[in-house]
Amino acid sequence: PADCVLGAAALRSLLGEKLKAVGGGLKRLGLRGQLLGSSEAVELLASTLGALTALESLDLADTRLGDKGVAPLLAALPASLSSLDLAHNRLTDEGAKAVAAALGG
Repeated sequence: PADCVLGAAALRSLLGEKLKAVGGGLKRLGLRGQLLGSSEAVELLASTLGALTALESLDLADTRLGDKGVAPLLAALPASLSSLDLAHNRLTDEGAKAVAAALGG
């Protein structure tokens, strides 16, 4: 399958005001395989996570976040989150330690 790069404009369309409006009730968000192509896209996702107050499951596997991309998302995770998939994101040991620290591990 071809890679799908989810840039800031596409992510803005997906996560725009409509998603923020229903955010209180959204329980699962899956972006597996959607390559977050820019720091702007990551920042937009991070700013949206704060509005998703009922979010329980977030699938960001295979999005190629890396340590730099995962950091702003970790700071924005809602307290309701119980499942986070960051598989295949090119995290180094340092990134994995940051994830563990953010999740209280």
